[in-house]
Amino acid sequence: MVRRAILEVLDENRPMVVEPVAGSSSKLSKKGGSRAEQSPLPLSKQYDSAKAEVLRSLNDTFDSFMDVAHVRCAKLLNHRSEQNARLSLAGFHSLYMLIHQFITQYESLGGKMCFGLRGTLTAQAKAFLGNFHTEKSRQIQVLIENEQWAQAEVPIDFQNLVNQVVDAAFASKNGTSDESKSPLLLNGDASQPAAVASAASFANSPLALGFQQAEGLLTRNASMGTSKTPIVLSPESPLSARSMDPAVAMLARHDSDAASIRSADTAGIGLMHIGDQAFHVVGCSLVLVKSVVEYLQCAVNIPMLATDVLQRLVEVLKSFNSRTCQVVLGAGAMRSAGLKNISAKHLALASESLSLCIELIPHVKECLRHVMSASQEVLLAQLGRAASDFTNHQSELHRKLVTIMTDRADYHARMLGATKWDDLDEAAQPPVAAMDGLVKEVRKLHKVLKRYLPPSSLRAVFAQIFAMYEEKLSDFYAKMRITSGEGKRQLMLNSQYLLRRLRALDPSLPVDWELEVVVNNIDLVKPYQVAASPAPAKGSESSIESRTPETGSEGD
Repeated sequence: MVRRAILEVLDENRPMVVEPVAGSSSKLSKKGGSRAEQSPLPLSKQYDSAKAEVLRSLNDTFDSFMDVAHVRCAKLLNHRSEQNARLSLAGFHSLYMLIHQFITQYESLGGKMCFGLRGTLTAQAKAFLGNFHTEKSRQIQVLIENEQWAQAEVPIDFQNLVNQVVDAAFASKNGTSDESKSPLLLNGDASQPAAVASAASFANSPLALGFQQAEGLLTRNASMGTSKTPIVLSPESPLSARSMDPAVAMLARHDSDAASIRSADTAGIGLMHIGDQAFHVVGCSLVLVKSVVEYLQCAVNIPMLATDVLQRLVEVLKSFNSRTCQVVLGAGAMRSAGLKNISAKHLALASESLSLCIELIPHVKECLRHVMSASQEVLLAQLGRAASDFTNHQSELHRKLVTIMTDRADYHARMLGATKWDDLDEAAQPPVAAMDGLVKEVRKLHKVLKRYLPPSSLRAVFAQIFAMYEEKLSDFYAKMRITSGEGKRQLMLNSQYLLRRLRALDPSLPVDWELEVVVNNIDLVKPYQVAASPAPAKGSESSIESRTPETGSEGD
């Protein structure tokens, strides 16, 4: 603007000539005559040379000034590199947008790239992402190790986070995505300054729930399942808006107002919904969802970090998968969280947490695709491999449930074998104690899994369990020794009772066992009788008696 003003002054004071008028001679005159009598003529060589020199001097001065400004700005950023790396996502985004706007305006005015400051800003962004990744990884690992694997309520704020990801992915996939209106953008009204808009948008978004608030809230929910009230900075606090810098005070007021609004609608919902799917969640899976959304916001709001965000996000997902495997399948939660055992409920909730991740990954993939170039999209295959790892882990959890019931089936088979079927009275009604115990355990497992697993997973697990029971009971029946028709009848009645109760669990579960056929094919075994010793032949006693003295005499 200074350069433009100086050039305007030079143009206003350029030399003018007076056109010849009738009855007068033509002569040079300074500016000041009437407009009708004056007309601009081509500038003199001296004026052209002077203007070019002034323009050159202005350009050099502008470049020198901007170079000094960039160096000072870069030094300030480097001096505060550690503090900047520890900023919140909203805080660093505000800083990033201010510096990026400054660089863009300089490049448009100066006509050249600002490599130095751009490089410094890129380094600061990567340092922030590195620190952000370290904090999130540590937070998730601590929560997994202390997870009690009890169902947690889903705060509405966290459901809103998932809805943002689903909406952004849907818009990107259908080509209706507007970058200025993406649900994952941190800055709000474009007419506001970048820092104020970003802070206001973040304060009014679900992500205003800070790191310490979320960690404390979810830890308390996992351990006690009680308090869900976020921590709000009180006006009387020494760090309240009265003692803050005006800009910081404005941000604090935004956070306080948003927290007050959240306190009215944080009544949790039972399940986490992604599209038409619903999932039971635990505390650590809620934190994972929040972290995934924040990683996506890093990529969407700072596109230069898109590939780095993808790598860090894959690391977080793999770490969650492996740590969950260690504490559940590996029974590590018995040491780290103090669980007495790993029950079917724990396995089911772990499976649901994995299902949540499997369902969320395609939406995450689509959001990242939108901010990546065509050549970078090949890197998204890493998310597909992470989803495959989750699926394999989930299959292992389901097989563990089958293994538990296999051990119980062996126990009940031994109890059935110890039952004295032939001694049962004709009036005895099924079930016997062993068969009743078998039915109760299967029904109890079905009741637990039905509460937590979706119908498709429930049917898949019980199809394996029923196939295992049919095979074991059929083999065991074939080896049973029943001596009476009543014993065989009692075994048939108990087998029919078993099939009837299992079919009542769920009509969609196939129970086409052939136990009745196996029982009918059992061959009765004749009762075992001690054979009578044959009568001694005549003369045998005398012969023995005659030999006895001889044996005695030899011994003497």
